[in-house]
Amino acid sequence: MWTVTGTHFAYTDTASLTVNAGAVDHIVISPNSVTIQAGNSQTYTAQSFDQFNNPIADVTGSTTFSIVEAGHGGSWAANVYTSAVAGTWTVTGTYLATYTDTASLTVTASTYIGMVISTDNNNVTAGGSTTYTALAYDNLSNYVDITASTVFSIDVGAGGSWSANVYTSAKAGSWTVTGVYNGSVTLTV
Repeated sequence: MWTVTGTHFAYTDTASLTVNAGAVDHIVISPNSVTIQAGNSQTYTAQSFDQFNNPIADVTGSTTFSIVEAGHGGSWAANVYTSAVAGTWTVTGTYLATYTDTASLTVTASTYIGMVISTDNNNVTAGGSTTYTALAYDNLSNYVDITASTVFSIDVGAGGSWSANVYTSAKAGSWTVTGVYNGSVTLTV
């Protein structure tokens, strides 16, 4: 409700004016962008607006929510999404089969429960080099590259040298390589 004021010289009067929202022009789903851990849930809402961005109504109950990209692995219960696979996904809300809006959902891996280290070549000639990678995984099999944060080492008798995740060999033999991430996740190969 608005107050309209009319003034003529020293005389003033007011009147009330009610402006109602127009017809639905678009919807907005919320949150627009959010990050959650794999396994957690996110609730979405939808609001309808007219062409002047005047809010009309909460249309969450009449809006269908979905994620178009394959591989997200999660599930919907009306407007609540339970995540599974780490990644960035596009959430789409559709109201009356005509009005749509999108939002960004980033799902991160949950607490790491283990790691996998691998090499591009596990059989090198003395003096040759091999590169190691490290992947951490959570209980939902989400893998995250943690190579840059992993400290690699090899048996003391192997000699050779490390440059980050690249090992240059020295002595012939079968050796054990160990990767330690964040001081807590260790894997030996």
